[in-house]
Amino acid sequence: MNEEIVTEQEMRDARLVGFTAGGHSVLKQLWWKELSKLIGAYDSLSVLRGFIDAMFYIGNGQLDKAQDLPILQGGDMAKKRRILQRAMLFLGEAMERERFTDILGAADQELRGKGGQDANEAFYTPNSVSDLMGALVEGELKKKLAAGDIVTVYDPTVGAGRLLLSFCKEHAQHLDQIRVYGTDIEQNAIRMFYVNCMLNGIAAEVKHGNELLMEHWAVYYTPEWHMYEQDRKLKKHVEQMRAIFEGMPKPETEEQPSPVDTTQETPDQPEKMDVTILPNGQMTFNF
Repeated sequence: MNEEIVTEQEMRDARLVGFTAGGHSVLKQLWWKELSKLIGAYDSLSVLRGFIDAMFYIGNGQLDKAQDLPILQGGDMAKKRRILQRAMLFLGEAMERERFTDILGAADQELRGKGGQDANEAFYTPNSVSDLMGALVEGELKKKLAAGDIVTVYDPTVGAGRLLLSFCKEHAQHLDQIRVYGTDIEQNAIRMFYVNCMLNGIAAEVKHGNELLMEHWAVYYTPEWHMYEQDRKLKKHVEQMRAIFEGMPKPETEEQPSPVDTTQETPDQPEKMDVTILPNGQMTFNF
């Protein structure tokens, strides 16, 4: 491994901490410091995007594609997988400490640099601006959340999902009522958006497409989306079954005989009768 590259990445990562979280979270250094061990045949940006792809494929249940990523090929593949697993663990801890923060998008921008971006790439809205816009949402949405209803929020140029993350941050106590939808033309962006939602427990529909031309090439759903949808379908099924049974006529019950009145007097018993047979064969009855 090139020690100069690693040192440069550690310094770059130190700047990244200040860029994303005011310089107070050590965990944001740990996940990238671990991941930078894969730098060698691939540059830092390729390693980051391979890392994002791995989490995206794992979330979609495509483990074969995760294992076939270029950054894991060649050399000690088992060691590379362990590095990837530890980096995922550290990133999960970082997101747990500072939920709904776009760490991956910040890393992607920092590594791409402030200039010379590709034509299909863009600068993402700063987290501070996204948080402000998320806090400004009022009116019907807040009323619906307070009433326990499901609300949907959509961003047609979602990027890494910062605006939607900020909305969920503002209403985190109602997270199970929120469904987010996001579309972007850039594949890396929608994969970052997917991973951000997955690691923050957000039910999201993620589309790869161009909303201006109304073109959609692929759609993905986070595990939370599937979980909530299954729960919704189950509740709907239970309600339908309850309505069916409540609408059915109740079965008629047979008339039960009246219980025997044990207080009634028993009929008089006949008096004892004596029968005597005389020698001549006649019988006499004595009562």
